Amino acid sequence: MSTRIEIKVRLGAGNKCLRLLDLVKQIQSVVDVANSVAIDLGLEFVVGEWQAEKFQNRSMGFIMSNPKDIAEEQQQEFTRVFDAAVRYTPQKYETGRVISQRTVNYVISMAETFGEGEKAVFNLPNPTGQRPKLIQVTPQKLKNISALKKEEKGYHGAVIGCPYEWNAGGGSPFIKIRDIANNELVKCPYSQGDYERVLSLFSKRNAVVVVYGEIKFDPATGRREMKKATKFERAPVFEKSDYDRFFGLFPDLTGDLSAAEYIRSLRDDE
Repeated sequence: MSTRIEIKVRLGAGNKCLRLLDLVKQIQSVVDVANSVAIDLGLEFVVGEWQAEKFQNRSMGFIMSNPKDIAEEQQQEFTRVFDAAVRYTPQKYETGRVISQRTVNYVISMAETFGEGEKAVFNLPNPTGQRPKLIQVTPQKLKNISALKKEEKGYHGAVIGCPYEWNAGGGSPFIKIRDIANNELVKCPYSQGDYERVLSLFSKRNAVVVVYGEIKFDPATGRREMKKATKFERAPVFEKSDYDRFFGLFPDLTGDLSAAEYIRSLRDDE
């Protein structure tokens, strides 16, 4: 049986007047949390599909729904995890299990959009078929969650990809590399003295390059940014013959057995 996710949302509760800019931030923060929970549960196809419907009179209340059909069990799991994410309880809040560090940070950001005395109210369908769960979110309730926010980590590493953008002017020059592993754009600032080395990266169209340096990694979003690039080089180009030579190193290793049968025979001998 398929269903869809619905969250009854009421914003600005406890406030007679709310700046439109603040209201937009609150709505976006709720969408960010919902998207992040969906990703945690492997429901990436619902991300970006949220819509508002059934507006209520005299308040900023509406149904936040997603038109994508999902299994009823998945809808129940989404309700359970969204509830756990926005209603902090130390005993149930286990990052790295179902709730990711990314979701934790989005919940913190959501709390920071509320002013003094404000709250958001969510009505979530109850997986057991009983009365819907009523959740009230306030900055006071979520202040302890900030302790779960992990700091960004730094390490020395490399970015491999294609040059995408070059800003050679100003006091802080940088290039952006399109990472071949995940198609992510990584900004790589460099020193003015490395101008010639950076220029050499653009000598061949669509070349794959390697940029080394100190990299900053945000565990919440999974995004990387290079603090300072220190070494630049072009990645080696492999011909088809190189790959053929590599994969043909042991052509008769398994004999008459398939690869799976050969590995199984090695395990049986242990």
